[in-house]
Amino acid sequence: MYLLLNTSYKIKMEFKEYRSFYLGEIKDCLAEIRFTHRDENIIAAESTKVSETLKGQGVGKKLVEKLVNYARNEKKKIIPVCPFVVATFEKTPEYADVWQKE
Repeated sequence: MYLLLNTSYKIKMEFKEYRSFYLGEIKDCLAEIRFTHRDENIIAAESTKVSETLKGQGVGKKLVEKLVNYARNEKKKIIPVCPFVVATFEKTPEYADVWQKE
């Protein structure tokens, strides 16, 4: 899965020990949102990171958006664990349909 950003990077999806959407190469990614499946219907957004070179460009929000779209397509809900994801959900009422509040 790919999402083209305003930068020259694409958001890629990785399925290994954890799942993530990331920019760059997985071994040295520039930005990443990690998530796990709590069960077949619930995703937990565990962490996000954005490199200093990409901070302030909306990359973190794009990663959250990518995860939200993935959840919608897969008919899943998201528990935001990461403080950045929690804050983004609180500021974005359009994400209410996928927000699983604990």
